[in-house]
Amino acid sequence: YNHRYQFPCVFMNDGQDAATMRVAEAAADLAAQKLIPPLIWVAVRADADRQQEYGVANRPDFAKRGSRAAAYTAFLTKELYPFVRSFYNTSP
Repeated sequence: YNHRYQFPCVFMNDGQDAATMRVAEAAADLAAQKLIPPLIWVAVRADADRQQEYGVANRPDFAKRGSRAAAYTAFLTKELYPFVRSFYNTSP
C-alpha cells in the first residue's frame, strides 16, 4: 500500500458474494495487466431485506421496493466512505 497514491474506491452491493465471484482476484489481475488502476474494493454485505435498500430514489418503486434506499445511501456516503477514507488515500 502506497499512502501517496490516491486509489479509486469501488463499493460493491451484495458483498457477501465477492469471494464466490472472485472479485479481488479479478481486480488484481486487471490491475497487473494495467487495464485498471489499483483499487480499494469495499464489499458491502446485504441482508435478507436487500431490495428495500437498493432503490433509485427517496421513495419506493411501483412494487414497494426501495423503502430504505435513502438510509442506505446515507450510510454509504456519510458513514462507510468517510470510514474508508480515514484509513486509505482514496480518490474523491
